[in-house]
Amino acid sequence: MTAAVRLVVTHWTDQLAQVILAAILAFTLGLILGFSRNRRFLQVFYTIGYGVVVIIWLMSAIDNTSLLFRERVMSIYQRLEDATRLFLNDQPILDPILFILFMLIVFWILGVFTSFQLIRNGSIWQSVLPVGIAVLIINHYDLSNKSGVLLVAVYLFLALLYVGRITFLRRWKDWKKDNIQLPAEASGNIFRIVIVVGILLLFLAWLLPVVVRQDRSVSPAWRSIES
Repeated sequence: MTAAVRLVVTHWTDQLAQVILAAILAFTLGLILGFSRNRRFLQVFYTIGYGVVVIIWLMSAIDNTSLLFRERVMSIYQRLEDATRLFLNDQPILDPILFILFMLIVFWILGVFTSFQLIRNGSIWQSVLPVGIAVLIINHYDLSNKSGVLLVAVYLFLALLYVGRITFLRRWKDWKKDNIQLPAEASGNIFRIVIVVGILLLFLAWLLPVVVRQDRSVSPAWRSIES
């Protein structure tokens, strides 16, 4: 969800808001599959099947909504065919339809995978790292967007809180089994440390766009000195 919002605020093209809805639906499906006890084959089948239906529906919504659904699907198909032909012929593509389709597929897989891993396997890092990597990749190509950079910091802050809290609770259970006594304020102290680190991340993210703009302003002068 955070990665999808980070993509939308880049404003690279219109209709990217569809990616947010795809991420929400994918995350929901991943939760359902995580709680279910279906075989892996059925899980993959449901992921692909629902993914195809949802992506076709979302793609059709970006075209002229006054048309019938079948006509919108045919229009999208024609746009995809034209854009693919231009891509294969190494010609410029003005229609962003391929990019939107690719993002929908990526975020569908990402949403299902992360929520499924969280529920089925209880894997903290497999549910946090893929989204974090996606956020950082998007941010790498959109550093000048200050609101986007702050969104990255917010994600890192929340992810740090989540990982720290879950890790502490798991360790707490192990310590209780081993009859290891901890001070009553230990949980609160650790939580406060995590919050302080998160605030530092937010502050660094706030400074990052300033550093990037300064670097870009200095670069021409440095190149002139080199030459």
